[in-house]
Amino acid sequence: MRAPSSFHLRLALAFAAASLVALALAAAAVHAVLSIARARDDVATEVARALAIDRTALQFMAMTNAARLLLGTQEESLPGELARERAELRVQYRALREALAADPRLVALADQAEASNRSYEAMIDRIVARPRGEPLAPHHYRELIATRTQTAAPLRQLFVLSQENLERVRAELEREVEQTIARVIAAALLSLLFALAIGLLLGRALSKLWRAERRALLARDQFFAIASHELKTPITALSLCTQALLRSTEGEAPMTSAWLGEKLKLLERQSARLTRLSRRLLDTAQLAAGSLALSLEWTPLERLVAQSVASRRAALARAGCAVELSLAAGLVARVDRKRLDEALGELLENALTYGAGAPVDVSLTVEGTRARISVRDRGPGISPAAVERIFTPFERVVEHHTAGFGLGLWTARQLAMAMGGEIAVASEPGAGSTFSLLLPLASAQVLGELRQV
Repeated sequence: MRAPSSFHLRLALAFAAASLVALALAAAAVHAVLSIARARDDVATEVARALAIDRTALQFMAMTNAARLLLGTQEESLPGELARERAELRVQYRALREALAADPRLVALADQAEASNRSYEAMIDRIVARPRGEPLAPHHYRELIATRTQTAAPLRQLFVLSQENLERVRAELEREVEQTIARVIAAALLSLLFALAIGLLLGRALSKLWRAERRALLARDQFFAIASHELKTPITALSLCTQALLRSTEGEAPMTSAWLGEKLKLLERQSARLTRLSRRLLDTAQLAAGSLALSLEWTPLERLVAQSVASRRAALARAGCAVELSLAAGLVARVDRKRLDEALGELLENALTYGAGAPVDVSLTVEGTRARISVRDRGPGISPAAVERIFTPFERVVEHHTAGFGLGLWTARQLAMAMGGEIAVASEPGAGSTFSLLLPLASAQVLGELRQV
């Protein structure tokens, strides 16, 4: 499976951040709505309390007026009216207690007002029960006024406290509305800034993607140019050799055994070269697609490295590169023998290409739990800034006329990674380069099992 590109990661990050901001804004909006709703409910509650207090006070005044008329005239219809007003006042007190139920302090005042009202009603009953025709004494008026004032005092306190609470919750509602407006403005500004940031981020990502795709297109064109040139050479040689053989069969040129053998060897070399180039193209396509099939098995590395170097000694000798081997014994790793030989061959090919005429050191050592296969040349070296570029397809950081697709080191790294390893490079300009292929070694338990087989 191909790893996600930087653009896709940035795009996912941008959408994730946008989602978080959207959730945060939604949470803030919900919080604001709930806060306003609570403040509105508090205002409604205080308004209902104030109305209940007002109704109770008005009903108390109505009952007081009825009592005053009764005591002053003693008409026969007035006792019934007073009874109705008293019953309505009791209903109002019950409604008042229900409206004030959430505030113990207000409920206590309501209870106090109701208790005083009972005393006031009892006094009215005593005065009404006096002998008919007996005038009201001055002390009766004083007692009635004092009791009425005592009964009205808790109602006045309730009214004052209710007004204070109403003003408080109204102020809280105004404050919540102002804060909500400020939050909405801040959220809008934040959203605008965030949208600009995402736009800049995606713009930069798209720009980088465009440049990367442009480089990929240029690399593709370069690859096609290199591939056509590399494939043209053996095809041209095969064509010329075939034409020479055809002319000889038609009697246009003498055909001796030596001449025929030379032509057949040329055909064999160019056919082999064409086969290698075709295989390289196929391997490159499979590596790029991540579909290269591997046959992994536990393999002694000392023998494999020695055989790989031995198969290339002739090419190294033609380049004037004497090979010095230093191989540790007993190291076993789980690798694909053919692919590991190809990866090591790419490193040796790179050494004889850029370090021709100088010795090449090949070593096999242990580094922790990994084996290190190193190939050291005495070539021109690589600057630190260019080290990573050498593993880019078609890249050559050293000007050197050489055949090939420019895929050797890239192929070696891909093969190493496919087998669970990696390739490291240590180089300085003018001091040569050391390429190391690092592979995980077999554990002691695996080695024991292999010895028993």
